[in-house]
Amino acid sequence: MSAVKTINDLRYQAYLKLTQSYATKQVGPYPRESSDLPQSLSDTIDLQDSSGNMPVGCTLAVEDNNVRIAFGVTPSTSTGILLPKGTTFTVDGPDNVSSLQFVSATENSPGTVQIILRY
Repeated sequence: MSAVKTINDLRYQAYLKLTQSYATKQVGPYPRESSDLPQSLSDTIDLQDSSGNMPVGCTLAVEDNNVRIAFGVTPSTSTGILLPKGTTFTVDGPDNVSSLQFVSATENSPGTVQIILRY
C-alpha cells in the first residue's frame, strides 16, 4: 500500500509542477451545483480575471452525486464523461474551459462541483 501511495504522491507532485509551469495563478474554489439542465462554466462564473485574462485550464472536484461533462456538445444523464463522486478532473486549454458543460448524471440528484480556475 505504501508503494502505491508513494507513486501517487510522485504523480501529484509532477502534476503540480506541470500546472504551475504555465499557469501563474489559481482562483477558487467555486462551489457549483449541477442540475438536470446543462450549464457551462460561464453560466455560473465570470471566467475573466481582473486583468481580462481567460483561464488556461481548470480543475473540477465532484463532492457528492455524480455529474457528466462534455466539451462542445450538450451532456445529458446518459451522454458525456461520467465523473463519479470523489473524482478530480483537470481540463487544459482555454477552448476546452469555455466549451465545458456539466449536468447531473441522475435526474433530481444534483451534484456539488468545486471549480478551480487556472490563469
